[in-house]
Amino acid sequence: MHLNQQFVNDLGGYIYWAMDNNIPKEDILLNLAHDIGGAIKEDKFMLPRTTGYGKYLPNKPEETDNLMLKVLLNKEA
Repeated sequence: MHLNQQFVNDLGGYIYWAMDNNIPKEDILLNLAHDIGGAIKEDKFMLPRTTGYGKYLPNKPEETDNLMLKVLLNKEA
């Protein structure tokens, strides 16, 4: 598992999907931590929880950056 653009897109898409589906922020952060931690450690056996969620990204990347920061900083989105 390596950090690449698809991985980042999937993380962002997961955040959008989760927020739209009223997933608690704590659960969102746990899933992000799982995936990012596995990618940083280059864990070959880790299965990302956010794979495939990139399809939920909006067309404006700056919106994704702002939302990811708000979630990570635990601010209201």
